[in-house]
Amino acid sequence: MGEEVKMMITDRLVQDLFMFSSILRIMGLPELSSNYERLGVQIHINPRPEATSNARQHVAELLSRTTERLVYTNGEVDSVLSAVYHHLLENLTKFSKGELY
Repeated sequence: MGEEVKMMITDRLVQDLFMFSSILRIMGLPELSSNYERLGVQIHINPRPEATSNARQHVAELLSRTTERLVYTNGEVDSVLSAVYHHLLENLTKFSKGELY
């Protein structure tokens, strides 16, 4: 796999981590949000394979504190954000198992 492709994959992972972090913050989970954001920053700064492997372990640990939920905005279920949340949760679960990114 070429370097450019590896960087695109790493960029996608970082984007997913940041997006997931943002949704967690909307859900009122700032500490958990900060953990995902921190991982995104670390991978962005150091995209080497060993950093990604380390992040994979951290995501697996964080997922144990992340549950299936609905996202609420203004007191109502936000179906769009809920769908994005579940999609990202699925991607990050696959990442933690080495099946994605």
